[in-house]
Amino acid sequence: MKQAKPSEQQLDLEQSYKMDAVTKGHMFILNMTEDRTGSEVDVKNITHVFKEIGYEIETHSDLTAEDLKGKLKQFVEEDEEDPLRHKGMCSAVFLLMAHGNEEGIQCTDKKLVTTKFIRDTVSGMKNMNGKPKMIFYQCCRGDYCVCIESDNWMGILPTSLLEAIGTLVKGTGLRNILGTDSRELYFHSHNAAKAPKV
Repeated sequence: MKQAKPSEQQLDLEQSYKMDAVTKGHMFILNMTEDRTGSEVDVKNITHVFKEIGYEIETHSDLTAEDLKGKLKQFVEEDEEDPLRHKGMCSAVFLLMAHGNEEGIQCTDKKLVTTKFIRDTVSGMKNMNGKPKMIFYQCCRGDYCVCIESDNWMGILPTSLLEAIGTLVKGTGLRNILGTDSRELYFHSHNAAKAPKV
């Protein structure tokens, strides 16, 4: 594998997001564990990586739709005890791992929280204006299976917001690859031969 080198534009500090704070940002992780064996390992590994980079991490598991909406709103809102909680941060990352469909993610009560609700909520972070806010989904978006090597992007996104969804509309996103199954994966693959090449 050839080592990637940064472009001139990436090295131009005037055109890059500032990432110079000791704490790089806040991260919100949701892990729905039902029928997602081993997802705790993914959370552990991702948590380790982002802590090493310098993120403060808030992790939630197995929430109802109402609870997830409340936790997201609480995460993005200014804290009365610490009104500048997000202001000193360089970025915010949201990782949502669950079952779902093309409209959103499924919670423990089988109700959906739409990707639109999540995107609109994240976009409303007052102290994060002009700073990168990234949303990553690891979830099915239907039951159609297809092997691809690219990510699916949804709609027109506001500036400074990245939303990445690791499956096609109506596609599945499994944590495990077993046998000859070649569904796309975002964070984890047990079968390196079937994993997309980077």
